[in-house]
Amino acid sequence: MKKISDIADELGIYIKTINDFFSVVEPPLHLKRQLFQKNPTYIGGYQEIKDEVYSYLKSFENEFREFKADHYREKSVQEISSKINIPEHEVITILNTHWQKFFPLYIDLNSSKPIFKYENVINFDPSTGVNHSTRIFNLSSYKILKIIRDIEIFDTIKKQSSDIL
Repeated sequence: MKKISDIADELGIYIKTINDFFSVVEPPLHLKRQLFQKNPTYIGGYQEIKDEVYSYLKSFENEFREFKADHYREKSVQEISSKINIPEHEVITILNTHWQKFFPLYIDLNSSKPIFKYENVINFDPSTGVNHSTRIFNLSSYKILKIIRDIEIFDTIKKQSSDIL
């Protein structure tokens, strides 16, 4: 039997790429059960997979590579906007409104006093927000789109629930 690490090596991607991809793209339920055997949110490289799952993963070869390239590449808000087909001003508004969902805080304790940084963003400060010079990396445009859609779904449910009262 092949393992997840075998398919990752064969496709030239990371196991993290497979996990990140499936945090955005929902696999069919019968394959999801086989992919996420021991942990519902993580696929381990050691995990053995059946031929059906191997073929399914192999069919996403180009998508995995695109996802990986986009994830690690530094990109502007305009580039993200173009890729996910959402107007730039809307992307900026959403990133500024919900920046905590996109830019985790990192504390560098290696210097004489702690330095607070945001992990995957350049030219960003919460007080001034995201702007046209902001650059984002180590975060896929597609993951940003998924988070935006999740926010829209929650906002719709919230609005509908308030209309009930």
